Amino acid sequence: KEQAQELWIALSKEAAKKICTSGRFIDISMTAWAFAKAGMAERVLFGQLATAAMACTELPPHTIANLVWAFAKTKNPNPPLFDMLATRAVENVREFDRQSVSNTVWAYATLDVCHEELFAVFGKYTVESQLWRNFSPQMASNLLWAYAKVQITITVLFDAFAEYIALHAEEFDTQNISNCAWAYANAQLPSKGVFDTLWQRSRGRLDTFRLDELCGLLWAYAKAKVCESPIFEEAIQLLLP
Repeated sequence: KEQAQELWIALSKEAAKKICTSGRFIDISMTAWAFAKAGMAERVLFGQLATAAMACTELPPHTIANLVWAFAKTKNPNPPLFDMLATRAVENVREFDRQSVSNTVWAYATLDVCHEELFAVFGKYTVESQLWRNFSPQMASNLLWAYAKVQITITVLFDAFAEYIALHAEEFDTQNISNCAWAYANAQLPSKGVFDTLWQRSRGRLDTFRLDELCGLLWAYAKAKVCESPIFEEAIQLLLP
């Protein structure tokens, strides 16, 4: 592990010399992605990558999504970069695919960057393009979590994903269930159908939830005032000694 860390530190120095000065957006975004994937939050390198990215005249949607994801994953906030990338993203929103949409809003929410225009435009695009129909459960739960986290409630977006949940709940894992319940509870929209569907998926398997997922799930049902749900009785039986 120590040798691997030394390798990444050495790579960061080389990246700073070569990649950050190349001006190639693909080099910049993939370097950021690779370091984030490896859990290496080299702050000096990420600062240099941000400077290099801001100098790029071309930044395709996938590059924008990779960059913001990497900065969020490594907890490297950079307001000037995120402002610039939000402007680029809004201008080219119709070129974003489902993964890029989900990753982008997740990244902004993770770093508590509430860029209202970005969230509004992406929400509208996701609904009007019918892109939401092709989301994976992970993409859907990440997107809903992001909007709830920054406290932006777009009713038509949450309505669309209520339909999505009804159609795809059987594919949801415990994290997807917990995140979606948390998002709808925070959105404070009439969502009894969503909570009924999520309960049907959770029934008989609460013991497979991590403790934080279970606590989040129960909090969401209480917050949404779905107090008559059998989920509480099952949870009590599970938690009793």
